[in-house]
Amino acid sequence: PGIRGHEVYYNSARPFSAHNRRLASLLHDGVTAELTAAGLPAHPRGVIDDDCLKPFGGRCYPLFILGPSRTTDRAEIYARGGTPEGLGLTPEQPALVSRPSEVPGALVELLFVSSPDDAALLRDEGARDAMARGVARGILDFLAPQGGR
Repeated sequence: PGIRGHEVYYNSARPFSAHNRRLASLLHDGVTAELTAAGLPAHPRGVIDDDCLKPFGGRCYPLFILGPSRTTDRAEIYARGGTPEGLGLTPEQPALVSRPSEVPGALVELLFVSSPDDAALLRDEGARDAMARGVARGILDFLAPQGGR
């Protein structure tokens, strides 16, 4: 409940890691700027490299959505406290293979619903609009030719 704000993840181990980092930074800055411009509290938590976000058993694990290709077998899924079926594996599938997208990517975490202050922002249409404008601003800035829009 005491953690609040927005953060953006990227993965430095993927292809075009510099683009991933730039996109993540622009998204983070866009959300911060739009919340501030709307007179709303912005609690920026930073841009985070998820290359070793979840260390487990002497190995590093990124978020599935951002990380490089990897194969996770049934034994590992059980060891990490999951179930193969819960991850969508059929009984005849020995493993889950994740493949990264082939474009730059970042994951925006806008608020923590466990925080009463953040939950209140989620109920505010103006706050939701400001965050959406911030994400859109970050994407547009990323797609613009270097040097800005």
